[in-house]
Amino acid sequence: MKIFLLILLGMALVYVCYTDIRYRRITNKTIALIAVLSLLLGFMVQGSLSILLPLGILIIGFFISTLGIVGAADTKLVVALCLSLSVGETGDFLFFTALIGIPLSLITLCFYRLLRSTKTGVTIPYGVAISLGYGIHWGVSYVL
Repeated sequence: MKIFLLILLGMALVYVCYTDIRYRRITNKTIALIAVLSLLLGFMVQGSLSILLPLGILIIGFFISTLGIVGAADTKLVVALCLSLSVGETGDFLFFTALIGIPLSLITLCFYRLLRSTKTGVTIPYGVAISLGYGIHWGVSYVL
């Protein structure tokens, strides 16, 4: 059952990557699906749910998104995925996400600089980094 949930979650995250790259949007319906799958996975793996850390991330993310630094959907995606992780695993997940976010940001900036001219600001499809960070977390968890 755990593998089945991970596959479904992986498929949802691939969809998130597609919509974030193509349209720079992550829908609330997709995030809700990911949250439900993540809750089920967290309950299966952890035996209980860690809700305080995701709630703290949501509150901090809300304030950061009102400043325009981070997209609200990115914050909600991180919170939804954190529902399946323990506190220590959440730190690993956020570390892997940041590690992937650096080259993703550089690639996106180079793409806009070299291939496109834009009058508005450049946006980074950070849902890709979040999804890959989560996938790497689970990959490392299985290997180690």
